[in-house]
Amino acid sequence: LCIARALAVQPEVLLMDEPTSALDGENAAAILEALERYSVDKTVIHVTHRPEHLQGYDRVFTMKGGKLSDAADV
Repeated sequence: LCIARALAVQPEVLLMDEPTSALDGENAAAILEALERYSVDKTVIHVTHRPEHLQGYDRVFTMKGGKLSDAADV
């Protein structure tokens, strides 16, 4: 419900912290697909411990040892 409310107002930047953590696989996939579509013309910041959830994004950053880096630098 929180994700639907956030998408309904169509913000320019959407910050999601583990948006699929409490969902089953089918619903998690639906949320990830919606976020991927939304990220085409908006900024989506998606924090997750599951890198496979970031497949559809143009740019991915990682944090290791307290340092943020571009995925290309890892």
